Amino acid sequence: MHLEEVITSRHKAQFHHLPFDLYRHVSNWVPPLKQHIEKIFDRSLNTHFAHGDAIRFLLFDQNNRVIGRIAAFYNEANTGEKIKAGGTGFFECINNQEAANQLFDACRTWLMAKGFNAMDGPVNFGGRDRWWGLLIEGFDPPVYGMNYHLPYYQQLFEAYGFKNYFEQYTYTLHRNTGMPDMIYRIKERLTEREQVVFQPAEKNNLEKYAADFRTIYNQAWANHEGAEPIDEAQSRAIMHEIKPVMDPSMLLFAYVRGEPAGFFIALPDVNRLLKYAHGNFNLWGKLNVLAHKPFVRMKNLYGIIFGVIPQYQNRGIEAGLAAMMHEMVNKSRYYEQIELLWIGDFNKKMLNFVRHIQAKKYRTLITYRILFDETIPFERCRVIE
Repeated sequence: MHLEEVITSRHKAQFHHLPFDLYRHVSNWVPPLKQHIEKIFDRSLNTHFAHGDAIRFLLFDQNNRVIGRIAAFYNEANTGEKIKAGGTGFFECINNQEAANQLFDACRTWLMAKGFNAMDGPVNFGGRDRWWGLLIEGFDPPVYGMNYHLPYYQQLFEAYGFKNYFEQYTYTLHRNTGMPDMIYRIKERLTEREQVVFQPAEKNNLEKYAADFRTIYNQAWANHEGAEPIDEAQSRAIMHEIKPVMDPSMLLFAYVRGEPAGFFIALPDVNRLLKYAHGNFNLWGKLNVLAHKPFVRMKNLYGIIFGVIPQYQNRGIEAGLAAMMHEMVNKSRYYEQIELLWIGDFNKKMLNFVRHIQAKKYRTLITYRILFDETIPFERCRVIE
């Protein structure tokens, strides 16, 4: 077996083709769009290159057949003082521990040369909302941007020495499953007595909602490990990216006396349609998606992000947004359920919240960490009370 760095166009084609070989008998797998993956490794498009770097590898067998792939990356802005962790992701490999070890070793060696003493994986060279964590439970078709893995990957990671740094869960709510009456009463009280307004976004006024999103996000997520503030350009880019697939009625905002206080953002599950692109959003992929669009019902939503400014937390805003979300789903003609994504086991507030609204746990993913220096005690992710 031998490794090669992904440099040429042929290497890139092989990088994207390998999963088609590995998942060819897995009906629930939906290939990600290679154009979106390539953006992550494009220095002109990924702002994380401003404070970091990335590298990709392919693993070949003795017959020069690709049997594995992986990426390593780091962002100096996200590192701590004691533990300086880089990342690894986009791992795909045959069921062979020696092959997996060679891929992990390549990333480890590269990160150590850059001054890092730990490695997290599988993670993304970007935000946590995409391509983050190893799927170990809930192997139904994934929503777009969610990692999907072969079950034996867990053994490959753990046998190498990766340890569970934190788990992240998804939860589902069905349209016909009612939430406790208390949730709706809280929303009514806030609306009638405390000058709280809950409203969906307006598609022709996305500039305003981009600004409100930024205001809330930069305060609500400031104490989350690995979270970075976003600027005006980034918030606009987020709204621009989701605009083609968004349903404005599911971009929900809360305002207290006219000031932004919280948001809940959900999108239709476009993977039901994008699977017809077969991983390539070129001309033929787009035409194939358009040809199937009239016959595909995007019946599921996925909640990508939820946040409330700290001064308004535990005052009912969370319940009010949940009540409005459930009301909007039940009013629609299309949606059957919503999947709430990315709830970390370290986020006690959100875990309590999903229990209160009676959502059901659906999937489990693990973010692993390995320490290069074994004299450093391993600690799980800091709990947010």
